[in-house]
Amino acid sequence: MKVLSISYFFPPLTGPGSFRAVKHAKYFHEFNVDPTIICADDTVYSRDESLVAEIPANLVVSRHPFTPPIQKILDWKRKILLEKAHEIRRSQPSPSTSNSALANLSRIALRGMLSVYFPDDRRPWGKKAYRSALELSQSQSFDLIYSSSGPLTNHWVAARLQKKLKLPWVAEFRDLWVGEADYGAYPLRAILDRQMERKWIRQADAVIGVTRGVSAYFAELTNRPDKVHTITNGFDEPDFTEVEKNLSFSSTDIFEYAFSGTLYGNKSPVPLLKALPLFFEKYPHYFGKVRFRFVGRIGDRFQGYFDEMEARFPNTIVREPLTSHRESIARMMSADANLLFIGGGKKGLGVLTCKIFEYIRAKKPVLLIGPEGGEADQLLREVGLGKAVEENPEEISEALHSILRREWMTTPLTISDIQKYSRHSAAEKIAALFHQLVR
Repeated sequence: MKVLSISYFFPPLTGPGSFRAVKHAKYFHEFNVDPTIICADDTVYSRDESLVAEIPANLVVSRHPFTPPIQKILDWKRKILLEKAHEIRRSQPSPSTSNSALANLSRIALRGMLSVYFPDDRRPWGKKAYRSALELSQSQSFDLIYSSSGPLTNHWVAARLQKKLKLPWVAEFRDLWVGEADYGAYPLRAILDRQMERKWIRQADAVIGVTRGVSAYFAELTNRPDKVHTITNGFDEPDFTEVEKNLSFSSTDIFEYAFSGTLYGNKSPVPLLKALPLFFEKYPHYFGKVRFRFVGRIGDRFQGYFDEMEARFPNTIVREPLTSHRESIARMMSADANLLFIGGGKKGLGVLTCKIFEYIRAKKPVLLIGPEGGEADQLLREVGLGKAVEENPEEISEALHSILRREWMTTPLTISDIQKYSRHSAAEKIAALFHQLVR
């Protein structure tokens, strides 16, 4: 079966969308699926050149250079906030002071620009992708169209292709659209988005949601809820076996909590940082014996909080840039416990990050700071690795102490226990759906 896959994110671009696309493409051939990838060569997005080695040698990849126009305003916003953070630290090193007027101005400008582009600011790339797909369809015969968002432009391309080529279309949503926790379009734009959201869900022959919450949301938008399927993200076993071969554990008395990844949207380390004074006040004997390592893109908006905690508790917090996906895995495997942040209040109940599955494979205790009873909380409890703690400093302090006392993760996990959460298993499920539609 030949599948035309529309995926803006693909290696060497990094991030959850890129990981999902390349990992599944790697395994599809085992299930008689031959994908062709149409993706972006984004000139400003984060890259991990090591991911290129994951791309199958015979995979056809059509890349199209693009620089998102919205990136300019994001760079401007970052510059403003960074300059203000420096001013604050010079005059009053308290994280409670912020340049809210400038921050609000940048948010308004960003919101305005987002309303100009439909369905998002990748639309100009989408036009290139559509033309490329039509050219490819003239030289080979495709059986199915597969698109995965975000960006939503992937679906805009796929919807047009479905009408033009008369092929089945599988629309995958890694996140919600209008129902997303940080969705903030203007009212008139929200009306347009809701109309198109419902239209695409009904037009697609099958819909994939990466969490039960995402699937339930879209099932309500169609008169055929049975065409909505939940296929989660997962871990890729070869990533871990390669790291394990070279991983060395140094003998130390320091217990390390580690976070590896990117903090964006509602994800915030602030509740944890606010818990540290309470923790060390109640358990002073742990000072110098506990370390918190943050690896990756943390965000300038938290700079003031980190500066204050690093000044109060020297050598307790370590921040490092992330150079590769394999390094991220090495960090989570060498840590004593891993940290996960999910914000958004009740809207975060349906969030199930890509990172949680790699944490599961690392088989270390996980402290989730986010909504109790959500999908992430339920999954951690199911595998016995941890649980969620609400964004309450006192509760977080006690959770840190409980993990230090080895009261979490009392039963060791085996690979067979968690195999169903692998990328290989997910690829098999997606392939089965493809074959079901092309009989």
